[in-house]
Amino acid sequence: VRPLTRQAVFSTRACNSDGFRWGYFSIADKRVSINWNAKLHDPKDLTKYGDSGDGKFSKKFGEGGFVIPAPLEVDALMKKVPKGKLTSINELRTALAKKHKTDFTCPITTGIFSWIAAYAADELAQQGRKRITPYWRTLKSDGQIIPKYPGGIEAIRGKLEAEGQTVTQKGKRFLVENLKKDHRPETGLMSFFHACSALGQAGLMAWC
Repeated sequence: VRPLTRQAVFSTRACNSDGFRWGYFSIADKRVSINWNAKLHDPKDLTKYGDSGDGKFSKKFGEGGFVIPAPLEVDALMKKVPKGKLTSINELRTALAKKHKTDFTCPITTGIFSWIAAYAADELAQQGRKRITPYWRTLKSDGQIIPKYPGGIEAIRGKLEAEGQTVTQKGKRFLVENLKKDHRPETGLMSFFHACSALGQAGLMAWC
């Protein structure tokens, strides 16, 4: 039985070279069944490359060529983080840009695919798999626990502290002390929509 979750539903043909067009979009306020490993292994015609140009996307995320990685590329990097070590979304982006010889990696897709990788790993764990992607070792770039990962903050905190990490609360944020701080901005849901629009104008959002 697949795990049930609340799910935001996006079109598979949301954007094209003519602009930002939703085939459909809805926030489903009901519990739906998702096969996370199927999502993870769906290449979505990726990897793809683009140029940020001089529009909204370049102003927010940087100028030059960028890569939109495949979901499994993000998962593969997350798998490599050993016990006692940590990484961040921006460190994943840096490694992917270096691999593909681009100026930067799309921050939106990297974040989304790390989220899919986390739920795919949790799905395998629920099926009895012992060796899974250690998604709890991937943090936001300020060292903050990613609260949308499976189990939420308390579950992630428990896994990290069991591995010897120190987690402190600062306001609503839970920070892991040992991550080298990287203050480049990351994106939330609203940034997702703005960046989707910019990417859509470049015809680079077939994965959406």
